[in-house]
Amino acid sequence: MIDGLSRLTGTIGRHLVPAEIVDVGTSLGIAAERIHESGRPLLVVDGGRYVGIVRESDIGAAIGDGAESTAPAPLSKLPSLPMTATGVEALRALEAWSTPALAVVDALDQPVGLITPSALVAETASEPRPRVVGGMATPFGVYLTNGAVSGGVGGGALVATGMLLFTMFLVATILSVMVGSLVEPLPWPEAVKSLLIASTSAFAFLGILRVLPLTGYHAAEHMTVHAIERGEPIVKEAVRRMPRVHPRCGTNLAVGATLFMALATTTWIENQELKLLAAAVVSLSLWRPIGSLLQQHVTTRKPSDRQLDAGVRAGRQLLQRFASEGAQPRSIFQKLLLSGMFHIMLGSLLVYALLQVAFWILPIPEAWKVYF
Repeated sequence: MIDGLSRLTGTIGRHLVPAEIVDVGTSLGIAAERIHESGRPLLVVDGGRYVGIVRESDIGAAIGDGAESTAPAPLSKLPSLPMTATGVEALRALEAWSTPALAVVDALDQPVGLITPSALVAETASEPRPRVVGGMATPFGVYLTNGAVSGGVGGGALVATGMLLFTMFLVATILSVMVGSLVEPLPWPEAVKSLLIASTSAFAFLGILRVLPLTGYHAAEHMTVHAIERGEPIVKEAVRRMPRVHPRCGTNLAVGATLFMALATTTWIENQELKLLAAAVVSLSLWRPIGSLLQQHVTTRKPSDRQLDAGVRAGRQLLQRFASEGAQPRSIFQKLLLSGMFHIMLGSLLVYALLQVAFWILPIPEAWKVYF
């Protein structure tokens, strides 16, 4: 069998069969229903990582042993194959384990599909895709990554994003300082003054962001990520149909952190434990609803064709690299570097350094320096 198909020396990434993924502990009844609907085994994950497979034969054996439908689905701990495995290696593994299908995983050990003998023989082409994709909007385009590979604009654009965001923060801070100097003489409660100053900073930052093209690229980033994760074709017509709001957007995290810090430091509640409890409850309850509203109306806007094209280019490049390099192991440092956070921090530090040079050269009042 293997000798007759020795021509299958290419990698198995283009021969994948889509598979449903469930968490470990999924009940027997639900697993049986999903296998019946799809006609394929289920891939089981624990914390996102592949741990085994549930097959029709596993369901039958469990039922024969008298298992209840509410019991955990039986799990066959079969090995997985990397996307870099060849067709010959896949056929050899399928034969060795006497199984009709094996899981295929990426460099993060996350399942991306199944491989079967018929898929290899028929040369069915199914583009491998990462299950979870993150990204950033920059002034020059869209950046996408899954922690193993990336696509879109390069590191220079990410550094420029850090510079832009820090500059926006400086402008918002200056405006809040100006408002603070105006309300300081007024006979208002200190809590009201503090709230007004903080609100000025937040609204100024969001207002500046709203008028920048960055919001269009932000929307294109979200829409492309949705298309990839939903298995949609990465073409402009399909990406255009995707929603602009994404549940993993950093806007949600920023809202949660802001709510928690605002409530945890408020003077309206005197009891410290009650204050922290209220901050935690309110933040956990509202971070996503408020974050979604901000995404829809402030931090994203309907992207232009040019911005959508940038998202599509980034998505296609990510998938191309994922198919060829996605199974390559990555160190923790490489994963952090691919996240883009180091680039954002570098851009922020560059603006901060320029600001300090300005303080040293220009006659800026000492009272202003304390805010920066």
